[in-house]
Amino acid sequence: MITLPSENDTFAEMKRTTMKILLVPFLCVALIAGCSNENESAQEIKRLEKALQDAPGRQNAEALVQAYIQASQEAKDKDKQETLYEKALQVALDQKLYGRSMGILQELLLDYPDQSKTVQRLARISQIFRDMKRTNANAVLVSAMEEKFPDNASVRELALAANVSGVTSESLLDKQGASMFNDSLMQLVKPVAREYVDACEAYALVKQDAPSGAEYLHKGAETARSLQTLDKALFLYDWIMDRYPDHPRAAQSLFLKAFTLDNDLNQFEEARKLYEEFLQKYPNNEFAPSAQFLLENLGKSDEELLESLQQKSQQAN
Repeated sequence: MITLPSENDTFAEMKRTTMKILLVPFLCVALIAGCSNENESAQEIKRLEKALQDAPGRQNAEALVQAYIQASQEAKDKDKQETLYEKALQVALDQKLYGRSMGILQELLLDYPDQSKTVQRLARISQIFRDMKRTNANAVLVSAMEEKFPDNASVRELALAANVSGVTSESLLDKQGASMFNDSLMQLVKPVAREYVDACEAYALVKQDAPSGAEYLHKGAETARSLQTLDKALFLYDWIMDRYPDHPRAAQSLFLKAFTLDNDLNQFEEARKLYEEFLQKYPNNEFAPSAQFLLENLGKSDEELLESLQQKSQQAN
């Protein structure tokens, strides 16, 4: 017996066919837009490459580096992303754009791990530190590299050249941390403190899987806050939260990021979101009462905060 399709079945099939027909133009438009964006990026890169070739200089180099990075972020293929970052790095290194070079190398080391390339990339950071006369940060870096890659001949050469072979990276970091305070003046020695932040980052880049990486990133972030290099502090808080989500410092970093946005940068709406996120994720954390209080008093002046504290104290009594 032949079963004829019901009216509902026929309607459903018609609906599916109609949806397919309607979707085709949208898919074509999306594909064309994607190809168009890639072509535009490629053309812009070619233009900027020629501009740098015709007129070498910082401005043209910065523009080309940014174009490579943007194209990498838009690329779907991970190998293509890495290749574009490598091109950006080469331009930055050639033009001695040390800050850019360090940022790109960090991105490559964290997001594109590969042991053979990792050693090469860390060695490039070592060269940048030497060029910038960051002797102490370089000492921590190559000492940590020797601990991580004890059988690598090029790493051993770096450690010997830095005179730290056999010296633990953590002992070097702790020594640097202790030396960045001027006890007689009761203040930070800023050049030493800035290099200590670099050293903490370098350690964490090498010891990515070690919980101690989160601890030293936290110390680096707090030092950066003391130096009022707040962008660096926020960057390091994000690093801890992204790479060490289960470490106790992750919760603290979320709170401190919110507090920095609130107290130092007056970015109250961003701070509000992070305080609320903190309270949702860590309701029993030791900082939860502080987060709740700061959330309730967001944007108030120091005098208004003091008044709120006094009222709260009176209510408690």
